[in-house]
Amino acid sequence: MNSRCENKTSKIRAGAFHLTQMVDYGLFFLSVLAHEQEPQSIRSVAKKHHLSFAFLQKVANRLKRAELVRASRGKEGGYFLASHPSDVTMKQVIEALDNPIALMDCLLETHQRSRTCPRERFCNVRRGLARMNNQIREIYGSKTLAEFIVPETIT
Repeated sequence: MNSRCENKTSKIRAGAFHLTQMVDYGLFFLSVLAHEQEPQSIRSVAKKHHLSFAFLQKVANRLKRAELVRASRGKEGGYFLASHPSDVTMKQVIEALDNPIALMDCLLETHQRSRTCPRERFCNVRRGLARMNNQIREIYGSKTLAEFIVPETIT
């Protein structure tokens, strides 16, 4: 059972800007890698921090596909950061693990939408929401992993 930041008895989400459990695991995993000098196995990180091995493995694979982490094989193998923590943005992590950042489905690129809004052509709030969405993307793009971990431990 995961003892981190979750309440198994409740299905209540934090709201519109809620970061998913996958992003939570991803940020945590990246912070562990940032603190370690040697590659870390998923199994050892999961065991040490009481995380789901299968879920952490899924997270690590997505981070690897996004080139945020690398992996080495062998007895001394494991995962390590592909870049310095100051070069990894929240936007990169969120989009690697979830989806492109969008307040509403209609703000995604046409090919990424799950459906088309019937009001899109005459919607009187879409333009304002698009501006806000761009500001949120800029904020996430300006915040780095280094800002979320203890600075003096980053080498």
